[in-house]
Amino acid sequence: MLSNLTLNDASGNPVTLHEQVGSGSQAAREVVTAQGLWGIPTPRSTVRKRPTGHGEINETRWSDGSKIAVTGQIASQVSIDAVWADFYTVTAPMVQTLDVGPALLKWTNGVSGAHLQKAVVLDGEVDPVAQEGAALIDYQASFHAPDPRAYSQTLDTVTSPGLATAAGGIVFTGPPTLINPGFETGDTTGWLSPGKAPTIFAAQTGWANSGTYSARLTGTNGSGLANWVQAVSSPISVMPGRRYSAWAHLNVLSVSSQVNVGIFWYDANGTFIEGVSGNTTTTGIRTVGGSDKQAPALAATARVAVNIGTDGGSADLYIDDAAIVSEDAGGMTFPIVFNQSSGGVATCTNVGNRPTPCIFRIYGYCQAPQLILLGSGNRISLANGTIAAGDFCDVIVGGPDAPNLVTKSVLYNGTDNRLNFLDSPNTTWFELPKGSSSVQLIASAFDGNAKLSVMSRAAYA
Repeated sequence: MLSNLTLNDASGNPVTLHEQVGSGSQAAREVVTAQGLWGIPTPRSTVRKRPTGHGEINETRWSDGSKIAVTGQIASQVSIDAVWADFYTVTAPMVQTLDVGPALLKWTNGVSGAHLQKAVVLDGEVDPVAQEGAALIDYQASFHAPDPRAYSQTLDTVTSPGLATAAGGIVFTGPPTLINPGFETGDTTGWLSPGKAPTIFAAQTGWANSGTYSARLTGTNGSGLANWVQAVSSPISVMPGRRYSAWAHLNVLSVSSQVNVGIFWYDANGTFIEGVSGNTTTTGIRTVGGSDKQAPALAATARVAVNIGTDGGSADLYIDDAAIVSEDAGGMTFPIVFNQSSGGVATCTNVGNRPTPCIFRIYGYCQAPQLILLGSGNRISLANGTIAAGDFCDVIVGGPDAPNLVTKSVLYNGTDNRLNFLDSPNTTWFELPKGSSSVQLIASAFDGNAKLSVMSRAAYA
């Protein structure tokens, strides 16, 4: 049962489609049936099959959405002319959605139930059936909701405490580098041999790509990667999704099969995820590595790994001047200091049963701000931007409060497009999950006015 149903016009004013006047009373405008307000929809599909010389390729694309069907009735005790005038009033905001875009359809479940809304566009004709003698019009209207979720009419706003520098913090003074990459300490400080113990792994002066020292690696593998002879560098911090290359300069004196040089990825707990590499199968001096490799989703650190690359294989080689570099253009400008903060965390509650998009408002002054959904690894990085003192920047994930319902946008002071602030390679857009969640604001520099507000509505299937 609905106690009311309205549709906003182009100016944002609600136009009543249905109102429950009271027990036993019939409103002048009544919705007899409404389908699709609460239902769990299936994805819509657009089917397109492209023929090829070997059959056809199905290029079907799936997208969210739901269809809402309303059967309404307008009655008058005055005249049929009054009914027609009311009909045009009711249908005016429906027609406006075809010109200005989606409008908010709002309703209340029962007399005192949940107050919900969806953004809808008229989908099809509105078919009136007039009953002249009874001064009555029945009509049917269909709407398409691009977002199938229903949202609470109550906007929840949570604001974090202001950022304040505390002890500790993270300092990035420049692109991360390996410890002792060329063994110029005269030993293998910063390097490990995690597999089978090599016959020789030590800094020597027999050959060097640069400087005085390199490291000599000699041995014969056992069975399986854990039993290969390896030299693994110190770790550096990496960002999931960013692309990296790793290499080392080698002087291969002998090799029975191949020597590999590549990147080993590790998660935040130091657990090995996977490795990717290039290789050489011949003797001589050369640079070997893995080029332009994307860091996995859970990667937190990476190491250069040099190993004798097959079960039972053997080799004798020198290693020098190992390196890992990021291949992505743009991003952060060094040095960057992310100060540990006693504020900056907004704890949000989505009482609905679906994740909900939201609007994050960041107040200045802050430089290179980032938003982190704690416990998920997801972040939205504005590392290319600065928010001046007294200004704010809206990071708009989506939802019914997004201007013109545009998703994944950045607006400065509510008007100016600042999508150029976004550090795309290091950004994973996220919605607020159902239940409780915490979003943290960090920045490379800030004052005491820097803080975060999160604006959201509970979302329902």
